[in-house]
Amino acid sequence: MDRGKGFECFHDDKWPTKPKVCREATVEYPDEDSPVAMYRIHDNDGSTNETDTTKSGHHKRRHGRDLICLTDEKHGVFTVREPGVYLVHLNITVVDESHNHSLAIFLNGQAVLACPKGGFRCPHSNEPRSHKYRICNIDGVLEMNKGDTLQVRTLEPKTMIRLEGHRKSQLRFILLHPMGKEAKKGKKRKPEG
Repeated sequence: MDRGKGFECFHDDKWPTKPKVCREATVEYPDEDSPVAMYRIHDNDGSTNETDTTKSGHHKRRHGRDLICLTDEKHGVFTVREPGVYLVHLNITVVDESHNHSLAIFLNGQAVLACPKGGFRCPHSNEPRSHKYRICNIDGVLEMNKGDTLQVRTLEPKTMIRLEGHRKSQLRFILLHPMGKEAKKGKKRKPEG
């Protein structure tokens, strides 16, 4: 992997699908069903856009306990540590004028959420009348158990994404309601009557 001063693109051999990574922050995945690697990109101000995770790749609740952890960076696998009902949000730019490429979120190996075919035109990245940069926006509510795994994958071959800072490219998990022991810690109801 030679990334000298004049590099434009290189194939990142540390990832199993060997995506093509380019200077303009684009990553091309050659195969359908490629796991999307979780890169941490730096904004112009030097801060890290860590896809809403801490430096260790964990999503935490206020009290510091891990909710969901990035457990396999090469395959982009997140593992649920705390069971519950979660809002899952993905926002990413797809580089594609044909409107055919798409991404999906997989839960335990099954596609459960996907961005609309073609996404929508990105107003900030395109030249006038161009539809090259499209936004893939996925939002959904999932009930997840401890040990469940999540992964973002491509649905078409030669899918190219663009990683952008300033919270434009992000993957977030928000706990809406805990399950199991956490849920039982709430107030107990008194029987009526």
